[in-house]
Amino acid sequence: MFDADYWKEIFHTLGCNKTRTLLTAFGVFWGLFMLTLLTGAGNALRNGAMKDFDGYAKNGAYLWSQPTGKPCGGYSRGREWHITLQDVAVLKHKLAELKSIAPRLHAGSGAKNVARGARSASFTVVGDVPSWRDIESMKILKGRFINGLDIREKRKVCVIGKRVAEVLFLPGEEPIGKKVKVFGGYFRVVGVVAPVSAQDRQKSRTVHLPFATLGGLLNLGDDIHYMGVTAADGVSVATLEERIIAILKERHSIAPDDAQAVGHVNIERQYRKMTSLFFGISALSWAVGLGTLAAGVIGICNIMLLVIRERTREIGIKRALGATPLQIRLQIVCESALLTCVSGYAGLSAGVVILEAVNRVLKKASVVGEGSMFLNPSISLDAALGALAVLVVAGILAGLLPAQRAVRIKPVEAIQDE
Repeated sequence: MFDADYWKEIFHTLGCNKTRTLLTAFGVFWGLFMLTLLTGAGNALRNGAMKDFDGYAKNGAYLWSQPTGKPCGGYSRGREWHITLQDVAVLKHKLAELKSIAPRLHAGSGAKNVARGARSASFTVVGDVPSWRDIESMKILKGRFINGLDIREKRKVCVIGKRVAEVLFLPGEEPIGKKVKVFGGYFRVVGVVAPVSAQDRQKSRTVHLPFATLGGLLNLGDDIHYMGVTAADGVSVATLEERIIAILKERHSIAPDDAQAVGHVNIERQYRKMTSLFFGISALSWAVGLGTLAAGVIGICNIMLLVIRERTREIGIKRALGATPLQIRLQIVCESALLTCVSGYAGLSAGVVILEAVNRVLKKASVVGEGSMFLNPSISLDAALGALAVLVVAGILAGLLPAQRAVRIKPVEAIQDE
């Protein structure tokens, strides 16, 4: 194995017919090249899609009230109802599997509803409690988020998104401590936040007021617009969601089988669907790549059989001079493995280079950013090492059948072969 003459013979054999060797190797090259590109493209799509879940609790759900779909308790179909702060308190008391719950008010985004001096724009205004950060995480760029004292004292303070700060304040100007006008009232800025994911533009264009303060401005009493919940560790959000909906229906005289009255979105279910989808895409990419690779390996196997036929006399002479069957097998398998691994590694390298080039072009063109669904095309180290392992196994398998054919050649018949 470590004899230089042994490897010189292998390279000489492969180089005797360069065109045939290159065409044979191209099948394996193309298989690994396609596998790398497909895997990288699938990873880029997955990265872009999964970015939408950054900043959201994966074990969470959102719930809100909708007009009833069925009559119940003397009330007609289509009745308007609202989730209240009392409902939130009852849910906290009754559900041990509830990790966190946070109500929110949503005042929308009216025409130029936020202003500072001559600068004004339309932004989303929400009323939050401190625990909302358990539902949706965000980066605190400056200052702080809404706290308990802000809620209890109904303070006229606000936390603004990064884009809000860019629009209302001059570059380099300090927003903390300054006042902005929201719905005609003045609020002191106590914090500037940014979304965890650059793709989540809405969070950057949001003004957060204390929940109680916005509730007073809108004269909502105890009503809330919607709430976010997260499940305790080891508890399915789907199970928690069902229990919450059942309690709300019981408290507000809603038919148990009314599927319309309580709107809800299960983040965990959405996340699992996306995970399953991209697992299927990854499996399909590997199936296509390995299928193409298998075709290339079969081609190498056929060529090695042809090579053995052409080298019948040579093999017979080696056997007559004392070469063992193991030595004959080893040479054939090494030739096959060398051809497979070199061509496959070249395909893998070419694919990685193409993916890196595409990634750099996208970054320079500023395509990767907010709202992009194609992010960081690449192949993981585990996948690359797995592909190389497949190459080694494929090379050995491609040489086994020809090697077995070679050791069956009888020295006397081989020497007499024309």
